[in-house]
Amino acid sequence: MVKVLAKTVYYEPRKIGNDTVRITLFERIEAEWSEHNLRKHEKLIDRMLVLAHNNVIRHMSSVGGENKYIFSEVEAPGLRAIVGEGQIKDTETLLFLKPEPITRIVVLKKNKETNILEKILELNISKELWCYETKLEFLKNMEWDAILVESPERKRIILREEAKLPLREKIIEESMKPKIRKRTKAKKKKTKSDKKKKKRTKTKRKRRRKR
Repeated sequence: MVKVLAKTVYYEPRKIGNDTVRITLFERIEAEWSEHNLRKHEKLIDRMLVLAHNNVIRHMSSVGGENKYIFSEVEAPGLRAIVGEGQIKDTETLLFLKPEPITRIVVLKKNKETNILEKILELNISKELWCYETKLEFLKNMEWDAILVESPERKRIILREEAKLPLREKIIEESMKPKIRKRTKAKKKKTKSDKKKKKRTKTKRKRRRKR
């Protein structure tokens, strides 16, 4: 048997900012910790994924998945399985591929002379928040070209044209389009009687030619 640790957390949206700019981040709420014993198997990671998926479904049915994300992580020695479900209203772009704690957000503008991005505004993050999907709102007319998002593990620069990517709507539209299938003629499987008929016609043709 292998002892695994299962952890379930919620991510709920919070808006931070000032009178110039606001951004959607997430508060992480720990929901449950539990230990499980799984049989040793070559497909142990599949069993861990099933356990994580069941934890997410159970919590979604009890607390609901509306306007929040529910993530379940199952960890064993040398292995980790993560499953997340949920949906957030009013988000426009993706900061990181998975939720990560955020340490710094800087608004940047390109210097026309040096062609270098320079800091024009930095947002203060007073408490521990996480970044994932987001919406960036500028409350005043302001010239900017990119934002720098920083976590303990990585940094990412998001250009202005990347700050509004309605990915969810695009995916829904694509999935709703009817699929056009090409018509193919069904080939009739030849039976033994058909093959005999074909041989008879060939022999008849040969006899006619001889005459």
